[in-house]
Amino acid sequence: MREELKHFIHKAAAFCAYQDRCQKELAEKLKEWGATADEADEVLCEMILEKFIDEERFSQSFTRGKFHYKKWGRLKIRQALNQKDISSRNIDTGLNEIDPVQYREVATSLLLNKYRSVESDPHPLKRKQKTLNFMQSKGFEISLCLEIYDEVVK
Repeated sequence: MREELKHFIHKAAAFCAYQDRCQKELAEKLKEWGATADEADEVLCEMILEKFIDEERFSQSFTRGKFHYKKWGRLKIRQALNQKDISSRNIDTGLNEIDPVQYREVATSLLLNKYRSVESDPHPLKRKQKTLNFMQSKGFEISLCLEIYDEVVK
């Protein structure tokens, strides 16, 4: 094995060991490091064989992180994973990491906090619109948001 290829494999292993990565992220990093297309393919294959890269595991950890820490909804998480070229099957596996009860609790909490922050607006329809726009920007389904809104805003 060429010295340059060993160097890329070593760097890639360290990059992937730090946190879960997807193939697209590693391919971009290898390009940034100056690896040729053939070298990048070899490194990617090696990282997959050695389980440094596992797109199902990546999807699950990405979903957990974005939901628990950034309070993203399923739609925003799905979109972000699509942009990383994760398969639909792996995206669905990742989204299954979200507990439905906890999902609703987070959505309710976010909606209430946003609604309270726009309470000074004298127009009820504007308050509702601002609240629902915020929830959509966080990636929550509009049907769920409307349901929660009707329950909590009386």
